[in-house]
Amino acid sequence: MRKSISGMYSVVGEREDAATRVSHYESLLRTSARAESRRFAVRALGRVANGTTDLLVEAMSSDPAADVRAEAAQVLARRADDDAARSALVRALADPAPAVVLSALEALVVRRDGDVVLALERRLGTGPAEIQRAITAALAAIHADDPVPFIDRMMGDERPESLVSSVNVLELMANPVTSSLLEHLARSRSPELRAAAVRALGALPSPNVTLLDELAGDPVEEVRRTAREARSRARAE
Repeated sequence: MRKSISGMYSVVGEREDAATRVSHYESLLRTSARAESRRFAVRALGRVANGTTDLLVEAMSSDPAADVRAEAAQVLARRADDDAARSALVRALADPAPAVVLSALEALVVRRDGDVVLALERRLGTGPAEIQRAITAALAAIHADDPVPFIDRMMGDERPESLVSSVNVLELMANPVTSSLLEHLARSRSPELRAAAVRALGALPSPNVTLLDELAGDPVEEVRRTAREARSRARAE
């Protein structure tokens, strides 16, 4: 009996210690003017399993320092099975900081849930190159076996700059299903879109060499060069 009571007091003490730690680090997170101190608080809260997710979500969503938000994203990525953490990570895909987006993306890319795909598509074409490379690769991996849903959505926005970003996704897919669309876009009035479409055509297993020959005479140097390179690869294979 004495041993049982001792064990009970030990558990209560541990709970009190955990609550005290959470309170201390919450205060540090909310009041410290130093980003490094807030980042330390996030790491410490990440080691406490219960009752800290909401604090970490708040840090990732609203802390002014990208390093602190990224630290919170890394912790929440390990809790992606928690609904609150997962929802926050989806929202974090819109963060301006690459480190935050990449941490969120790493946790979510294995999921093909509709809200994750929608968030990725909304982010496509905006932000630093590092983010765009990651978003493009993620969307290509998600849609590689069935590009049609992605194509349906991309054709709902006919702005050339948006289509260029979507064509970059098709390039990584390298799925023959996209060939007819790419051949159509290769005749766009937008030089940037023509060049992107030619690059994507060149990534296909069996591109239309006749069209590449035609585009090798395009009035825009970038399109001509891209078409020549794609034609050379196609003929070498």
